[in-house]
Amino acid sequence: SPIAYIALIIAQLFPAFFFIFLSGFFQSGVASYQGYFFWMQMIFIFLIPAITMRSWAEERKQRTEEILVTLPYSEPVLVLAKFLSAFFLMLIGIALTIALPAITIWFGDFDFKILVAQYFGIILVGSLSLSFGLFVSSLCKNQITSFLISLVVLFMMLALWPILSNVQMPGVISAVMQFFSFSFHFESFARGLLNSRDFIYLIGMSILFLYLNSAIIRFRKWN
Repeated sequence: SPIAYIALIIAQLFPAFFFIFLSGFFQSGVASYQGYFFWMQMIFIFLIPAITMRSWAEERKQRTEEILVTLPYSEPVLVLAKFLSAFFLMLIGIALTIALPAITIWFGDFDFKILVAQYFGIILVGSLSLSFGLFVSSLCKNQITSFLISLVVLFMMLALWPILSNVQMPGVISAVMQFFSFSFHFESFARGLLNSRDFIYLIGMSILFLYLNSAIIRFRKWN
């Protein structure tokens, strides 16, 4: 659909524009793409809901979900198929962004290990965002409602860590909010570190939302 092409174009242009002109890449004198991946996460807040909003909500609106669940496939297989289609679209968009590092690599001495870790982290954050967006879409009958709910929650999850960094809060509350913050778990990847805690959180939460998605579809199937 046209949404796919629009999403791919936005994924290339906006993070690069914000990174170069707003983050002052050339003026900073620092060979780092950390700001670029920050803006990529910000763009995800809008792109991921746009990609996932129709997945199940439109099926319910068009009454094609009943046909879909009667096919000889289990609910987890149907959910996984929806997820993989969105995941591969996201991968294409992320892969195309390699053009910017390829161009700017001549302007500084970059650490490629950190860059690889950052790309790995953004894929995991994107996967969690996609699985959550699909889950929200399975709860809604209207794709606009799905888009707005996903957008608001993803914004909160990504903004939690920057807010916590500037606000003093009780230790327990701070720890809980850190745990649910996507950007907090991306921090180690941004520094080139592969932390098992962040792996477990991002992959585990992705699996949880996919499971909840299949549970919702199964519930409606038998009710």
